[in-house]
Amino acid sequence: MNIYVVGAGGSARDLIAAALPVKPQHQVRALKDAVTLFARPESPPDIIFVDDDSAGVLTAEIEQLAARLSDVPIIAMVDGSDRDIVIAAEAAGAMLCLSKTAQDYQLAGTLRTLIRMRELQQQLQSVREAVAEQTQLSQIIARSGSMNTVVHLVEKACKNEINVLLEGEEGTGKEHLARAIHFNGTRANGPFLMLNCVAIPDHLIELEMFGYEAGVFEGVPDSKPGIFELAEGGTLFIDEIGALPLTTQARLYRAMQTRTVRRIGSEQDVPVNVRIVSSTSRNLRTMSADGTFREDLYFRLATFPVKIPPLRDRMVDLPPLAEYFLRKHAENEGRPGLGISKDTYQVFKKYDWPGNARELEHCIARGVVVAESMDIQPCDLPQSILQATGMAPNADEPDGLLNGHASPIPTMEQLKARGIRLALEATGGNIREASRLLDIGRTTMYKLIEKYHIKI
Repeated sequence: MNIYVVGAGGSARDLIAAALPVKPQHQVRALKDAVTLFARPESPPDIIFVDDDSAGVLTAEIEQLAARLSDVPIIAMVDGSDRDIVIAAEAAGAMLCLSKTAQDYQLAGTLRTLIRMRELQQQLQSVREAVAEQTQLSQIIARSGSMNTVVHLVEKACKNEINVLLEGEEGTGKEHLARAIHFNGTRANGPFLMLNCVAIPDHLIELEMFGYEAGVFEGVPDSKPGIFELAEGGTLFIDEIGALPLTTQARLYRAMQTRTVRRIGSEQDVPVNVRIVSSTSRNLRTMSADGTFREDLYFRLATFPVKIPPLRDRMVDLPPLAEYFLRKHAENEGRPGLGISKDTYQVFKKYDWPGNARELEHCIARGVVVAESMDIQPCDLPQSILQATGMAPNADEPDGLLNGHASPIPTMEQLKARGIRLALEATGGNIREASRLLDIGRTTMYKLIEKYHIKI
């Protein structure tokens, strides 16, 4: 933690250093002003204390720091008896004011809280960056023309805040695209919340969506905000919106039209600033015609419709999708050298994939677990897929054969990864013993473990 004490006062530095938990990663530095701090980009601050005997200089320094470092906690060291200085410092941007005469235990407690808060902020930022990396538009597999069109439309949707309706069969990746729209859009720093209309009973879905006031239900003394309020400043993804009851559809339409929500049991409207991305595997136009889905709500949701093609209509995307899922699950299971045989790909091409990419992922995940060779073979696939493609094994064929096809010879890299994994399994993860079994040095063993991403 880089903790800076900024200001001409300087009397707080020794106090803070003394109260700081004794850890080598915590450092306290004293600087004369904010300009000096800004000139040190190599050591960005995690916590800033501002200490200056002049009230005017104190507030001016806080304003400069808050304007440039809005996510960093700023604490003003003040004369606790001067209420005007406290008010001015907080108005300038200080998170809190701490008296210069505070007891050691008070300062130590404040530091522990600030350090923990900053650590949680950094962890949250790391999670956001990891999610954003996974949802980059460049990561979407789109070799087919139809999927390229989808990516092109999603790119346009990211540049504005128009309502998006994602239409497609189950398992086509609607949730993944919704996350991509959020994390590549203008609201990436806001929350991304999801409401699955199929998973919530009809009589509870309004409560989840709009919340309720205290005392509305017997034995429930507290109020609860709905998901609309919780998604303030971000994106609300309403999954399978075609399952929404008609009564809730009416309330949703009003919320979208007025940009306000009203909790159950309340007479007050609460303004909300939320982007709506919705999805459906049903035909909402047909539902509107037969009266099971409000037409006015459909047109408001479908301002920017995106139709996602099923996997069977974009089979050119299947091999790279399969390879992506294979890398993901093989690394998780400690089998990085695993491959997919040509015979297995032939089965994939014959199958209709009613569950789309989701079914393909589950199929690959199963193959990673049950495969006994260095490639996922047709015999490692679910029986339902083999039967649907006419590739079910004959009972009189020898083990390892499927319709007369033998397992292909693994590559040298696959054999190396397999051998290292087996040696580690045999020795219970003992690298020294595994190296001895394979007759290689420990340094080489470590390099190979890292190369093949083998978990110990």
